[in-house]
Amino acid sequence: MYKEKYITAIKDLNIETDYVVVKPNWVEDIEGAYTEAEILDWLFEALPNMKKIVIESYTKWRGGEEDIASDIIGGKKYWDYYKQKDQKFLSEKGIDKVLAKHKIEYLNITNEVWSDRCVDPDEVEKIVKTKFDGLYWPELYSYVPKRLFEIKDNATLISLAKIKRQLQHSYILASLSIKNLFGLIPQPNRKNPYHGKGTTLLPQSIAEVHKIYPSLFKDSIFIAEGLNIWGDDCWSDDPKVVRDAGLLFTGRDAYDVDSDACKAIGIDPKTVPYLSEFKSLMKSK
Repeated sequence: MYKEKYITAIKDLNIETDYVVVKPNWVEDIEGAYTEAEILDWLFEALPNMKKIVIESYTKWRGGEEDIASDIIGGKKYWDYYKQKDQKFLSEKGIDKVLAKHKIEYLNITNEVWSDRCVDPDEVEKIVKTKFDGLYWPELYSYVPKRLFEIKDNATLISLAKIKRQLQHSYILASLSIKNLFGLIPQPNRKNPYHGKGTTLLPQSIAEVHKIYPSLFKDSIFIAEGLNIWGDDCWSDDPKVVRDAGLLFTGRDAYDVDSDACKAIGIDPKTVPYLSEFKSLMKSK
C-alpha cells in the first residue's frame, strides 16, 4: 500500500526538530498537478509529535483565472479575490479538513508580505551571504515572514513536490522538489520577471530561492511525490492522469531526489537546466 510506503519513508528520515515547515505544490487545482489532501494527511500522521506549518503563496491559476493584476504590487488591490480563491481551493479539495484535523498552522507567504509581517531584509541577507553570493533579485530578501524566522533554528523545511512532466519547455522538463520552492516567491504570477524571456532566467530564480530558505532552517527535506501524476506532458492539449502511480523519492540531498524522480519518468536529469544550476550552486557553498 502506498500509504504505508509513504509513512515509512517519512519516518525513516528521522526528523528531530520541534517544527516542520511544509511547502506543498498548490500552483494549480487540476488533478495530478497539486498536492492532495490525503498526501498531507499521511505526512502529518507520520510526524505526530511536531508542530506543523504549511506554507504557500497565492497564484493566478489556483481556483480560477480572471485577468487581473498579479504582480506583487498591483495584485494587492485584489487581495480579497486571492483569499477567496485560496479558501475555495482548500475547501473543494478537502485540504481544509486535513489542516483542521491535525491542527496545522497555514501561513500564506503573499498574505505576510501584503500585511508587512516580514523580516528586515538585512537580517536575511546576512545569513544568505554566510553561504552564498548575493542575490540577482535582492527584493527576495524582503519576503521572509517573521513567523518563519522566529522558529527557523528549530525547524525542518520540507519541500513536498508533485512530480510533473513538462516536456514542451526545455527549461523545466520536470517539476520536482527543487523547483517547488520557487513557489515561495509571493507574487501571484511569477513569470514576469522571474521566468525571463523564454524562461531563460527560471533556473537562476529557482537557485535564488534555495539560497534563502534552506539557508535559514536547521534542516531541509526534499520529497518528490507521485501517487497520481500526469502520464504525459502537462502542457499537452489533454494530459492524462495516471492514478496510483506510486512514485516516491525522499531525502536531504535535493539533487539526488530529483535526479531519481527524473529517471523514473524517462527524463535525463542532465538535460534539466535548473538541476544543473542547482548543482553548481551547491558546489559553491
